[in-house]
Amino acid sequence: MNVQNADFAQRIARIQAGKTNNRTTVFVGQDETFTHHGRLGPPVKAVKKKVQGSGPLGTFTALLVGLLAVGLVRYGVYRATGVDRIVIDTSMNWYLNGAAALIVALILARFVVLRTFTHKVYLAVGVLVGISTFHNLVHFQPQLFARIFTPEWVSTVTTLTPESSIMFQGSVVGT
Repeated sequence: MNVQNADFAQRIARIQAGKTNNRTTVFVGQDETFTHHGRLGPPVKAVKKKVQGSGPLGTFTALLVGLLAVGLVRYGVYRATGVDRIVIDTSMNWYLNGAAALIVALILARFVVLRTFTHKVYLAVGVLVGISTFHNLVHFQPQLFARIFTPEWVSTVTTLTPESSIMFQGSVVGT
């Protein structure tokens, strides 16, 4: 027997004896004592993740964000144009202010984490209500709006628009 065969026979003898060599343990053959039991416990069902802001509080927040967006757009338009009096919204102004308020509401909703489709519907409802009834807030809090806008603007709004009414595309509905 040559040296290589003797060396190989010694390695086989060590493996069969279960001894370890100087680097790692070598396992030969299949371990028949091992049994696989599969997954531990019952199968895991997919858990539906609850959307943050869902429920009545999220709905109320979405409506308020829509109303706030209308106020921000009205203030922005007032400051940008420098017009010191309110003009009863024509149909085009009503649509432009509504579209701008809806865009602002969608941007604000990202900060408040209102991202579901339902929240977006309530944002649109809040914008619609805000565009149609913003003048009622001026009737309700004239001192506050006189500080934000100007006293002349407040007097113009209160004289041109009836209190507790809805303005839809330039026409007053209800009194």
